[in-house]
Amino acid sequence: MHRARIALSTTLLVATLALTGCHYAIRDAGGERTYYTTSYNKTRSGDITFKDAKTEAEVKLQSYEIRKISGEEYKKAIEPAEDPGS
Repeated sequence: MHRARIALSTTLLVATLALTGCHYAIRDAGGERTYYTTSYNKTRSGDITFKDAKTEAEVKLQSYEIRKISGEEYKKAIEPAEDPGS
């Protein structure tokens, strides 16, 4: 029972953290792709690097648009799409 309570508490903590803090939608300048992240780093040359929440890939963009989004929008964007046949 103690392990189940710890697991539930951990799950709730992670869910709470996912809905608080900063969340960003970063679109490449060509508008072909939107990435989601909770942080990014800007280099001296103006490029940005970040970890894409959907693919967990490290991304570097030279030309981009950054938009701060809500935790709820972030969560919806990174969750896998439901299979309509299920």
